[in-house]
This record gives sequence, C-alpha cells and structure tokens, in this order.
Amino acid sequence: MVDTKIDVVADIIDFGEYLKGKNLSESSAYVYSSAVKKFLYTQPNILKQDSYNDYIFEHGIKKRSTYVYDALKLYIKWKFDKDPRGQSLVRNLLKPKIQDPKRIVRNLDSETRDIIISLILSQKHRIIAKIQNVTGVRAGDIIRLKRGSISYEVDETHDIPVMRVDFEGKGKKRFVKWIYDEKLQAQIDLFIKVNMLDTEYYFMERGTRTCTLHMNYLLNYQAYYKDLKQALVLSGANYKEWASHDFRRSFARNVWNTTGDPVVMKEMLNHQQFDTTLRYLRGSGLQTKDVYYGLNEKKRQGQN
Repeated sequence: MVDTKIDVVADIIDFGEYLKGKNLSESSAYVYSSAVKKFLYTQPNILKQDSYNDYIFEHGIKKRSTYVYDALKLYIKWKFDKDPRGQSLVRNLLKPKIQDPKRIVRNLDSETRDIIISLILSQKHRIIAKIQNVTGVRAGDIIRLKRGSISYEVDETHDIPVMRVDFEGKGKKRFVKWIYDEKLQAQIDLFIKVNMLDTEYYFMERGTRTCTLHMNYLLNYQAYYKDLKQALVLSGANYKEWASHDFRRSFARNVWNTTGDPVVMKEMLNHQQFDTTLRYLRGSGLQTKDVYYGLNEKKRQGQN
C-alpha cells in the first residue's frame, strides 16, 4: 500500500526515471515531470481525489490544456502501481474540456505571408517559416528535424523530383511531407550544405553543455518566434493576431479551399483526433463562410 507521506525529491527523481521508459518525446517528458513537480510542492494528500482535481482545475482547465491531467494520471499509475486505490483516483480525475481559443486570428493571404517571410532577419528562420508555409507543419517539428530526414524521391506520376521530409511529431508519431517547390528545395539544400549548426539536427543550434535538449529547443523556438514577430511589425501586420502556428492554420485553409473535405484535412494536418480538425474549421469560420457565400449568391442571382 502507498504511504501517504511524500518524499518530494525522491518522487520527482523516480517519476522522471519512470517517464524515460514511456514512449514520450523529451519535451513531453519534461512538461509532465514539471507539472508533477509543481503539484508535489503543494504538499497534497495523494489519497484524496480533491487534491488532484483542484490542481487540475487551477493549472489545467483555466489554460485549456490537458497536459496537467495527463501528467497526474501517469503519476497516479506510477505511484499506485499495485494499489487498487489508484484505479479509483484515475477514474475520477477531472479531465479538462478543450475549448476554442479566444484569441482573434486573422487570415493573411499568400502574398502577405511571403512579404512577412522575406522580412525575417535570420536565414535559418526564413527557411523554417517557408517550410511551415508549404507543409503546415508545427515550427517545433521543423526545429527538431534530425540529419538524414531530408531526401529526394521521384514522383513517378509527374516524373519530377520531390523533396521528402520525415518528421517526428507529438508522441514520437512519424509522418512524411513532400516539398514540390523547386526554388525552396534549392534554398533548403544550400542552407544544409553551408550551415553545420549541430551534428544531429539541421535547424537546432546547441546552447551550453549544461543545457538540456528540451531547454535548447525552447531557446531556438523563442528566437524564431521573436524574429517572426519583428517581421510582422515591419510588414504592418498586427503582430498580436499572428503567430507561428498560424502558418498551420493558413495551410489548413488552403487544404479546405482545395478539397472541401475535412477527412483529407485531418490527414494533411496529421491530427489524431477529428475533433482537433473541427476546431480548426470552427476557428477559421470556413464552414459558415461557405454558407454566407451561398446565401449571397442566391440573393445576387435573384436580383438579376
């Protein structure tokens, strides 16, 4: 049976070792470990359901995130490994309901996005933004691209070379994207040949020796985010209404406008859950926009 007295330091260390055996990315393991660490420092009664649910409400629901819930769920499974009380705690955990973001997002057309990308100062950051723009991939997945993950294949249907990029996304899920833009292909090739930022990664520069891989990733992402924001300011766009993830939303919009098929859109965005894809549609207003267009066309035709 589990002792209610917690050795916080020991639990943090042992739980961290437990996470290493799970199929998690380093960033996910870091986030879960940090969430549990903060939870344990509140000196909770780990046998009381309210200790977990109150913490989830305070640190998870208000941020519209499930990572605190997921972290505590793993902690309970580890802590109560063979204790039946753990099953009840997990079963009654309060899982946050993800809501649509309240931030106003403006769609920027292709020409405006190209202007913004051209105003990004760092060559590395321009390449990352261009890859985001044509593939809809998260910036973090591009920053963590390992050497050897970019290659060429022949598109036999069109008999042309196409750049293949093998990504490792959330939960170490692997997926492939193709880049047909020959100009961008050449720019990526040149950058890789000229710049040896790291022996393992194409776009990640190493910090100090004591810097963990996750902290190093955060430093690289923050530098990209800052560069993108200054480019938005220079372009005259509202920097508060555009972020790196909006390249992904714009890509989703292009897929929807091309296919009108949410199933294809889900596959192109590599979403595991269809609800996530629907949030993209609702957030962009694309579905209702089509209805407004149809109503306007009927009104216009009736006037002719």
